[in-house]
Amino acid sequence: MFAPLRNHSHYSLLLSTSRPNQIAKKCADAGYEYVGLTDLGTVSGCVNFIQACKKYNLKPIIGSEIKLKDSGTITLICKNNDAWRELLVLISLCNDPENYNGRPEIDPSALVKCINASNFICIDGYVGSNLFSKLFSDSNAVLENTDKETVEDLLVDKWKDIGSKYLQQIRSVFKDYYLEINLDSLETLPCVGILASCVTELDPECEVTIPDSCSYYCNRSDTVDHRVLICSKLKTTLKKMTAKINESENYDLIKFTRSSSFYIKTKDRVENLYDSKCINNMQKIIDACEQLSILSNPRLPKFDCPDNMQENDYLKQLCRDGWVKLLKGKLDQEQTQIYRDRVLKELAVIEKASLAGYFLIVQDYVNHFRDKGCLIGPARGSGGGSLVCYLTGITLIDPIKYDLIFERFYNEGRNTDDHISLPDIDVDFPPDYRDEVIEYLKEKYGENRVCQMLTFGRLAGRSIIKEVLRVNETCSFDQMNEITSKIPNEAAISDLLENMDSPSVIRWALENDRDALADYCYLDDDDKLVGDYSKIFEQAMRMEGIFKTQGKHAAGVVIASDPLDVVCPMVKASRSNDKIAGMEMGDLESIGCVKFDILGVNLLKKISETVEEINYELS
Repeated sequence: MFAPLRNHSHYSLLLSTSRPNQIAKKCADAGYEYVGLTDLGTVSGCVNFIQACKKYNLKPIIGSEIKLKDSGTITLICKNNDAWRELLVLISLCNDPENYNGRPEIDPSALVKCINASNFICIDGYVGSNLFSKLFSDSNAVLENTDKETVEDLLVDKWKDIGSKYLQQIRSVFKDYYLEINLDSLETLPCVGILASCVTELDPECEVTIPDSCSYYCNRSDTVDHRVLICSKLKTTLKKMTAKINESENYDLIKFTRSSSFYIKTKDRVENLYDSKCINNMQKIIDACEQLSILSNPRLPKFDCPDNMQENDYLKQLCRDGWVKLLKGKLDQEQTQIYRDRVLKELAVIEKASLAGYFLIVQDYVNHFRDKGCLIGPARGSGGGSLVCYLTGITLIDPIKYDLIFERFYNEGRNTDDHISLPDIDVDFPPDYRDEVIEYLKEKYGENRVCQMLTFGRLAGRSIIKEVLRVNETCSFDQMNEITSKIPNEAAISDLLENMDSPSVIRWALENDRDALADYCYLDDDDKLVGDYSKIFEQAMRMEGIFKTQGKHAAGVVIASDPLDVVCPMVKASRSNDKIAGMEMGDLESIGCVKFDILGVNLLKKISETVEEINYELS
């Protein structure tokens, strides 16, 4: 049985046009039962991928392509949950500053030390793999040359001895070891055929060979979009990329320009290219992989309550204390009943969802810094709708006084047997206090259990239009700016985009401001793109939303019950050496991590400074 195993998504930044949902749908439509995700140096897309596979009734197989220092890559696939936890540690090590060299990588000796190899399946032998780097003297030259004899000359001296020794060494580590052979690029990449011949000679019985299962885009027709993405990554154009390919030292540029085979193959295509023995070897991989259990309801760290009180009891006590401080003597009999009913209702919902700890954690750091004299925002967003938040000091807004609805803040109707949603309490601090708050949380809950979290920058409406225009050299720079100026900023229409089946800033602009873009592109009566730039707009819309960068979330801080590097990948922030939780907020919640929004607001700092100046003048 064949299964596409080595799929890469747009979480392999600017190397793939595929979203996890697209990969799952493509494989389901093709009749596959199993599908893998092995992004380069990351597992940030795995939650999204697992959820997509569940939607399409597929069994997900999870792993990652790991770059080895001064060498090629190997692909590690998780056989069980222990492997998943070890892979998280490995990804975290690959992102250490001393290991990060433009992308995550690791020394082979360190790799062996941090994982139990028996928990993994190792795939090697593909173009760019570690075996590939051992057999050829110059990887780039191998890809550049289209002459078979020249490529053969680039085989290292005594390649058989070197290759046999390497296979002996790596098989002693990985008992489940397979060599992937790509026969779909024979015409465009002569090295593929030579590499396949070498593998056959090194492993005459072909007991461990499997068909090519690698993709960076879903369909062969997506090659054109993928090459635009590669040009965007390398800050070049299609014309320049084609003209100067032989002068390039970038492996990805050469590989992806020479071949258009990095798509998800159909069953017929695979069966026509590979013999049944090679295909059937994949069944061994599939059979060895257990269903991973990485999704979880939120796992809050235990809050240290006084006098060994339970969290629910302590939260009730804080509410009683807040009642005495804020409400006692201010309510008539009817009002008292309204407030009592409301707080009892909220506490019941919180207890049922096991969320008392969440409120205790928030009130603790809010009140700690308020007691220190820090100016904290009175309330932000829907958190002002909770009477519990008011009574515990999290907010300074009485929700009943202002007729605010608790369900707007937390609706238990969204909870299911499989998933308990979290409330969202945003707290505003002066910017110079934010780092101090995070350090306080680290001291209280553990250095390795608290950190900031990842967010991805996307090729949004304006940016992707400009990139497609630039890469295709369609028009002048001034005209690019003229066209993109007519595309609205995504933030300005975010609420309106929510009403679209497939949110697209570009499509929204075409539908709602037809005249502004009519000189370049417009939708006709049949909803077809028409105009001189219709192909450009069509391509931009296909690529809209692809991830391009990663960085620190402006507000999100994760607090976990376990060390973070065995719960989620820890990755390097793009502009610093800081390690951050390497998943987006929704995915972190899905694996049991809890996100707290701690915002730095300049206005609070200015207010504080103004008050200090006034007090100084008055004194």
